[in-house]
Amino acid sequence: MLSNYFKLALRHLRKNKTFSIINLLGLAFGLAAAIAVLLYVQDEISYEKFHAKAERVVRVEAEYSYDNQSRKLGTAPNIMASFLQEKLPEVETATRVYANNFTGAANVRADDKNYAENQMYWADPNVFNVLTFNMLSGSATDALVRPNTAIVSASTARRYFGDDDPVGKTIRVDNYVDLEITGVFADFPANTHSPFDILGAFQSIRFGKPENYSWGNASFYTYLLLKPGADRLALQSKIGELTKKAIPVDRTQFAFTLKPLLDVHLYSGDMTAFDKQPYGDIRQVRILVGLAILLLLIACINYMNLATAQSQHRAKEVSLSKTLGAQSRHLAMKFYVETALLTLLGIGSSILLLWVGLPFFNELADKKLDTGFLAKPWFWAGIVGIWFLVTLVAGAYPAIFLSSFSPIKVLRQSFGAGAGSAGWFRKGLVVFQFCISTALIVSTLIFYKQLNFIRDKKLG
Repeated sequence: MLSNYFKLALRHLRKNKTFSIINLLGLAFGLAAAIAVLLYVQDEISYEKFHAKAERVVRVEAEYSYDNQSRKLGTAPNIMASFLQEKLPEVETATRVYANNFTGAANVRADDKNYAENQMYWADPNVFNVLTFNMLSGSATDALVRPNTAIVSASTARRYFGDDDPVGKTIRVDNYVDLEITGVFADFPANTHSPFDILGAFQSIRFGKPENYSWGNASFYTYLLLKPGADRLALQSKIGELTKKAIPVDRTQFAFTLKPLLDVHLYSGDMTAFDKQPYGDIRQVRILVGLAILLLLIACINYMNLATAQSQHRAKEVSLSKTLGAQSRHLAMKFYVETALLTLLGIGSSILLLWVGLPFFNELADKKLDTGFLAKPWFWAGIVGIWFLVTLVAGAYPAIFLSSFSPIKVLRQSFGAGAGSAGWFRKGLVVFQFCISTALIVSTLIFYKQLNFIRDKKLG
């Protein structure tokens, strides 16, 4: 039975090529825009998920007040990691990461050539227990144990040494410290707030010497790996009590919070210093989810309007089928199969449009999305969900409306496409579509302003 419906649907689409092409283009462009927006959202909410222990990792953040001025940092004092490791049994591992020259900028000399770097960091050797590094050569257990050692990303290794093995070779940083390369790690994905290119042993610099630990310089990223079952908020309260006793009383007042690593990207827009990477905004993500829903609604309404506009043309077809014994539910199923087939073709076309237009979208949205999502199970699960949803919504009214035609009314020619409740419904769809289009324009403007704000924001 289903195969017959499919054959009839295919025959109808071929017979009505103009209608099919118009509807197909409407669905394709609407779905392509909605899928592109949802890919952006998925990228935003996936930050740091590549870290194996991300759900147990928190970042220590500091807010300090000085002479009636307040600043909020994504960093903490140098001494914080060792202090919390000693005082809190709930902490499995505490580690520090420091951006070279506070910004990550560095002048590096490698293989008799000079390079200007922007992602040069220093880290404790236990950083591998907290953050995930895919080591391509060298071992994470001893890569940064010795002073004057470093690991580099695969792309950095290629820039410096081509196809040669960089392990054992030396680079010079800022013309004052030589670092032996002890390992190479796979480049971090773009959806991270810490895209390391070079990671040097923390004890190689003066801040890494225990005699230089203090509460005075709060410019060190501090990450805690909490033990399973640890209560983050209770731990945060305990840290407040401990630091009040430990920090010398002066004009500077500190308050510390623990932010889940998975929340860093979308919930850190209020940072005012010592943060290089532009953060996202959860409000922007919510706006974009609404935008995607509006785009899908517009695609569905376009289909409904075009389908009901053909009602007079299809009235005789329905009446003849009913005269020959077809029931309304059979006709409704037939129209649903038509919608499902056209939606499937629309989704296929939308993926092709997305593949072609992805570079333009990346430039517009300041993203680095690639076609790798086509190999992801979650993408195809989402596509199936969108196909089912659009088919259900877009096909509902045509299936119910067209299958309810009365053969007697059609034969008497008393049925019109704009008559009765059908006409009011179509007019209502047009008004609703206008309202959605207005909301779409407003949402797009808000998103554009937010994006410009993030791009232009001074990062401290």
